[in-house]
Amino acid sequence: MNSAMRIIVTTSNKYDWLLPGFAHQFNKYWGSVPVTVVCYKTPPKLPENFEYFSLGAQKRKKVWTQPFNKLLTLVDEPYILLLLDDYWLVKPIVTPFYAMTRKVMEENSVDKCQMSPLDAVHVTEGFVHWNVVNDSCHKKMSLQPSIWRREYLIENLNKAERDIWHFEIDGGNAAVNDGATVWCATSKVYKYANIMKKGEVSKGHVEMLSKRDRRDLKRVGAWHENLD
Repeated sequence: MNSAMRIIVTTSNKYDWLLPGFAHQFNKYWGSVPVTVVCYKTPPKLPENFEYFSLGAQKRKKVWTQPFNKLLTLVDEPYILLLLDDYWLVKPIVTPFYAMTRKVMEENSVDKCQMSPLDAVHVTEGFVHWNVVNDSCHKKMSLQPSIWRREYLIENLNKAERDIWHFEIDGGNAAVNDGATVWCATSKVYKYANIMKKGEVSKGHVEMLSKRDRRDLKRVGAWHENLD
């Protein structure tokens, strides 16, 4: 990729059925820009703008940090927009905002910028579009849609072998007072339905999909029976 930012969506064998729906909503509301799918087994058929990178066989002991690091050591882009497979877009993306965010991150040596707000207790007022996340915040490893400086993400992946959820929790605790510069948006700019909640389909979030979205997902074969 020639862009300064690579878009990555990560999945697992149990939840890769979410990918066709993710891809449909992504392409509808962002456009057919290149996306890298980080997976274990070969994922379901996806649009041509989606490529995949296999982490190898998914082990019984769930680990994510070290296998995921394999990909990051191979990419050239200095910034990563990291997404999860159940983050299905429901509103159009304002693409200039992402280019502006990445540029401002570079100019201000920002290590991560979350594309949604954090509670006021965790932030200090910063700029018009972004707040500064306090260094004492334990949510700096949150996997809400975020742009990461690739080296900062690698640094935290290397701290311990963790599954994806413990990367957020234990990794977040380990990142307290690490001196990193982390920002968050002052409003939610990646507007999505969080299709899964605690391992179960979230009916409330499925209902965030418009009737037209649901109809189109079914028409193109991207709707899954788990969503009914």
